[in-house]
Formats: sequence, C-alpha cells, structure tokens
Amino acid sequence: MKIKYHLLIILIIIINLPPSAMGGIPAAYVDIGYGARPMGMGGAFVALANDAHAVLWNPAGLIRLKSTNATFMWTKQLNLIPYYFIAAGRPINNRFSLGTAAISSGNDVLRETTFLLSCAYKLPLEMRSPLNRINVGVNLKLRNSSYGNNADGGENQIKGDALGFGIDLGAQWMISPIFFTGILLRDIVSPVSYHNKTLDKTYSESVPPTLIIGAVYSAIKNLLLAADWEQVLSADNNDKFHIGMEYKIINIFVLRAGLNQPIDRSSDKKYTLGLGLFYKKKGVLSLSFDFAYEFFFLANTPKVSTSIWF
Repeated sequence: MKIKYHLLIILIIIINLPPSAMGGIPAAYVDIGYGARPMGMGGAFVALANDAHAVLWNPAGLIRLKSTNATFMWTKQLNLIPYYFIAAGRPINNRFSLGTAAISSGNDVLRETTFLLSCAYKLPLEMRSPLNRINVGVNLKLRNSSYGNNADGGENQIKGDALGFGIDLGAQWMISPIFFTGILLRDIVSPVSYHNKTLDKTYSESVPPTLIIGAVYSAIKNLLLAADWEQVLSADNNDKFHIGMEYKIINIFVLRAGLNQPIDRSSDKKYTLGLGLFYKKKGVLSLSFDFAYEFFFLANTPKVSTSIWF
C-alpha cells in the first residue's frame, strides 16, 4: 500500500509542475503516431497496446505478447517528411517481457533518430486480487539529431548535432476480460543537449512530458472501442482526446476508424480510417499488413505497416 501512495504523490507532483519547470521543445522529436494499426484507430491505443507497438504506446503492454513480434512502418508525414519506425517485443516468461525500437526521420537538413529499450513486468500479487492483473513497463530512450549537412546550405549554414535521453513509465490494468485501462507518462525525464558547431555553442532543452490515460472496451464479439485522454504537461501544447474502433469482419480482415481532436483547436482535428489483413499458419508464423489514412486540413497522410509473429 505504501508503494501505491508514493506513486500517487509522484504523479500529483508531476501533473502540477509549472510549465517553466518542464521546459519544452514542441517541434523536436514530435510524436506523429507510429504504426498503422494504432493510427487507424485515431491513436487511441494506450490501454489496447498488446503487440510490438507497445514499445512506444505503452511498454506495460509487452506482457500481453504470446510470442515474438516485430513490426515496421513507413510514412511521409504531411507528404513532406519521411519517417521510419521498427519495433520488436519478446516474452521472456509469464511475468517479464522485453522490447526495442528505433525511429528515424528527416534528411540531411535535419535528421532525428531515437532508440528505445523497453521492459514490462506483471505485478506478483495475490491471484484473487483484482490488482493481480496490473502490468507495468518502462522505456529508456537515446536521442540523436544532426542538422545543416545539406550541400546547398550556403555561406551562413548552421551545422550541429544533439544528444539526449528520455524515460517513459506505463501501466495497464485488466479490470475484466472485456475492459482494460492504461496510463502512460511519456518523457517524464527528457533532457536534450544541442551543440551548434558553427558558433561553437551548446544549450539544453527538454522534450515536453505527456500524460495519457486510456480505456478499451470489447462491446460485442470482434468489436473494440477505445478512448485516450492526452494531457501535455507544457504550456506550448494543447490537450487532446483520441477515440477509435477496431472491427474484425473475418479472421483475416479488420476495419478501423478514429478521431484525434485537440481540445482548444477544433480546426486541427484528424480523422483516420484503417484496415488490416492477416495471414496465419499455425505453429509457423503469422503476418499482417496494416494501412491507415489520416485526413488533415494541411495534407492527408497514409501510413503503411507490416508485422510478423514467430
């Protein structure tokens, strides 16, 4: 019980930190939403995360892996910036799982790379206790970026690089077989040190921390309904809510739809549609192809993923 009270106190302190205490680089290492399956549901995935995407969406979900899973995504965000994402997760035993991921975006003008190492643990509580169905997880991130390496930069071109790290904390609770909840504290610690090589100057900033709380409900057979509330713990950003659904028509075909809505900026809402195709061969491997399409007033963005279980 003392541990739970301590965690609650820490959470309250984090939520009430003044924006100035948390710094923030709103456009650096921005979370565009990774994986065609989560984004097909509007990004409502913190409670549902149960595959390799959990490395980013909620590391606690890695406990729900039944076998090794790897996934790869490509997109060109807003038809401008290429992003590549790869992740893998593996159960070690009934109470412990590991995962890893890498994200790369941009080009020689500005390139950002993030590496993640994740672990998840199922709390060893009494079997009859409802709290026995709580999983927790942590992400450790290493961040690197470089800028100004393009050949056409001109005489006043600024070159430099950056190095930083981050920590995410997550948990999932299976309240019942048809109702899950989840919480993610993303970038609770996230310093980044920038070095301007041209001027030989160094400065530091932090990626804005984010609190996400979500739930998923299996209303009827083959239908999942999910919702997330995202509170950015920085004055430079807006809170959001995400809602989504996933409906399995037959064993090899899934339809998805979702909405991503900033609270104070209704014009920035994003609608998403998605689909998934599965191939399963018992005892050998399983494959999936997922596609999501994000509708946004600036430009629409398709996202393509492939996943394998073995």
